[in-house]
Amino acid sequence: LVTGMAIDSKSLPDAICEPCLAGKMHANPFPSSSWRAPRPLELVHSDVHNVGHLSMSGYRYWITFIDDYSRFRFVIPLKAKSQAFEAFKTNAFIDFTTQCGILRQHTVRNRPQQNGVAERANRLLSERITAMLDESGLSKGFWGDCLASLIHVWNRCPTEAV
Repeated sequence: LVTGMAIDSKSLPDAICEPCLAGKMHANPFPSSSWRAPRPLELVHSDVHNVGHLSMSGYRYWITFIDDYSRFRFVIPLKAKSQAFEAFKTNAFIDFTTQCGILRQHTVRNRPQQNGVAERANRLLSERITAMLDESGLSKGFWGDCLASLIHVWNRCPTEAV
């Protein structure tokens, strides 16, 4: 115990982490499903995320694919939201999924509860990118580079899924 030492509360560091606050504001999560795919690629979650501003390469969106079994994530940046939907509506894609016995499931618009895995992944990506950009002092246009780095590291971290 130290006695006789005066501590000025104005000189103490701020306990609030500004980058953490910038990247983590959200509502409470939705209840999760207890069922998990028993094999890799049996169920793949997907969602399109609107970043809201252009990356240095001219992208404004990304589409996320998450394997339910391993939680491996694959993200593709998009310049237009229509790029994602055009690919899923082609006869080649529909024929491929039919031949492989893949069941395509659609969710209702504006119901994120139905696609919780992909929605949560996109939210976490967005929060972490915001924190990375805030901490580094880089402009928001570098979100694409942060996204690539984040996915690279995230897929190499241990997970409870496997």
